[in-house]
Amino acid sequence: MRRPPEREVLVDTLAPGDPTSGDEALFEPGDFVNYQRFGGTELNERSWRAADEGFHARALAVLQGDAPWADPELLRLAALLKIDHPTHHDLRPLRIAEVPVPDEVLSDIVEDLVPDYAVLTERVTGDDRVATVPVVGVLAFVPMTFEGRRPLDWWGEDEDDRALVRAARVVDSSPPGLFRDGVPLLPYAERRQRPEGPAPAGIYVGRPYLLATGWAWSTCVELPRVPTLAAVTRRLRLELWQHRRTERRASIEDCVRARPEVLYRACCEASVDP
Repeated sequence: MRRPPEREVLVDTLAPGDPTSGDEALFEPGDFVNYQRFGGTELNERSWRAADEGFHARALAVLQGDAPWADPELLRLAALLKIDHPTHHDLRPLRIAEVPVPDEVLSDIVEDLVPDYAVLTERVTGDDRVATVPVVGVLAFVPMTFEGRRPLDWWGEDEDDRALVRAARVVDSSPPGLFRDGVPLLPYAERRQRPEGPAPAGIYVGRPYLLATGWAWSTCVELPRVPTLAAVTRRLRLELWQHRRTERRASIEDCVRARPEVLYRACCEASVDP
């Protein structure tokens, strides 16, 4: 199996106040054409680029604790870039996986392709706890190269079991959520909110996905208690705004599919004792 090229810059050198951060520390330019196509008329390209860079800088300041979550400049730039419109949901039909995708498969993908995966699990948990199979499995869905590719993408090109590859793509299309005994605690699209049938007990972040025989669960990371939901939702709102810099139509489900580790880490950090 081919090994993907690794990043040459460690993000903790760019965000010393947030040392377990992921790619949010790296500036990736937004999309001016997308801004224009979906209602942006106030800014020319030069002004838009200045606002785009400014927004990233303020977002990084918030994540490092140097600015409040309701930072006036952050809110001003979000409105100027037209990325602060109300959250909406992905209403596309659910896909059905042909076969189950065990967490061990996802974890093995990461272990085979990412030599320093044990360090990178901090992006999922926010701390240096021992990496469990589900935690390592989450990294299969996390971008690991400057091209935005993930271990799952590299594995999918070479894996001989195509049914398993197709099933893993169904898991990938299923957004992770926060659950207590299988009951969702975050507002997603209705069809994704209440998986039916047996569910893991306890409080956890995980991915429910559909098989022909019913719901299955992937990469469930247990939490000690229900996280502070306000802390989780404000973190997701900021990540959604970041995501909308390149695609203003993005739903909250699009956001957590693209950056699942942000949800996992936010829930882990918001569930520890103060």
